Amino acid sequence: MMKNITHHIFWVFIAMVIPINITVANMLLPPVEVIPEQITAYEYWFDNDISTKQSVTLGTPMVTPNNLTDLINAMPTLSPGIHAVCFRLKNTSDIWKGVFLRYINSDGSIYNIAPQKIEAYRYCIDDNLSEMITVEITPTDVFNLDNAINLNALTTGWHTLSIQFRDVNKKWGALYTKRIYREEEQEPIGAMQQIDAYQFFVDNRYDKAITVNVAPTDVLEVDKTINLDTLTQGLHTLSVRYRDINKRWSACLYQTNL
Repeated sequence: MMKNITHHIFWVFIAMVIPINITVANMLLPPVEVIPEQITAYEYWFDNDISTKQSVTLGTPMVTPNNLTDLINAMPTLSPGIHAVCFRLKNTSDIWKGVFLRYINSDGSIYNIAPQKIEAYRYCIDDNLSEMITVEITPTDVFNLDNAINLNALTTGWHTLSIQFRDVNKKWGALYTKRIYREEEQEPIGAMQQIDAYQFFVDNRYDKAITVNVAPTDVLEVDKTINLDTLTQGLHTLSVRYRDINKRWSACLYQTNL
């Protein structure tokens, strides 16, 4: 009796194995051909100045070129030096891709971004380009600006600082501009102070800054307190600063692309 049972079980095992092998074989598919993505429209602008944006709609979709600078069909007059050009592409699914950044020389040729030593910098305050101050330095790979620019003469309030660097090939980099805040002169306070308010604004619109008072605290998490649901789709900049219990405002300590 045991021999018959064993024989029966053996054949059941074989019957189960054969269909599984056939099923796995049927799952093997031929290689998938990768089709290059095509674009139907694109935009580009220079040096983070969205007002220079050029929009192009293609009559016939085209494959994205390896060199995005080939898409430039209207080169503006650029100052001598290195410039940044941003590209945004729309594919055949009507979806805009993220922004691509490339560097070019003022004549439109591609800039070789191999690291170069810095030998000079120039800067101005409040977009006053006619009063740019140029400073020559010993060629270096890394330069710390913290103690190099004297801003003691600034009036209290918001200002812009614009700066460019020149490499040893005599090529100027793109002009970088940042908002800075000059505080009133006060007696230094050594101990860490509690926070009693914070202020935030979007896309450098300080005229629409929102101030929020809070109970004095050593640590404040703003991640869950700032509502950004009304922002339009796309890239934005969030700026936040804090006020301590002595009513002194910090600089804008937190900025991010949203």
